[in-house]
Amino acid sequence: MDGVKDIELQLEPSGAHFKFEPARETIQDLIKAVRAAGSEYDARLMLQSDFDDEKLSDALRKVEGVRAAGMADKRGIRLVTFFMDKKTFYGDLVNAANAIGAKIESPKFSK
Repeated sequence: MDGVKDIELQLEPSGAHFKFEPARETIQDLIKAVRAAGSEYDARLMLQSDFDDEKLSDALRKVEGVRAAGMADKRGIRLVTFFMDKKTFYGDLVNAANAIGAKIESPKFSK
């Protein structure tokens, strides 16, 4: 995909991290690209925030195309899943979080 760069693949545990142009690529397009590449794993967006769980999850679930926004784990990371027949831009998620005073970001994993 043209808007994707800086791809880092990890075998154990399996995962991929990459940067993308959030105004250019939808979350669903990124997931479809991962699946088209032959990935046998489900693609999910991981977000990190220290904001109130219920309020942030409720705000994210109201974004067009969001199927579920779970509660944060002990590291503050929550999984967000999407309806594949919709279009969701990352900026939509950021705007929903900002509207309630929350900040979301990509999780930081130690190597």
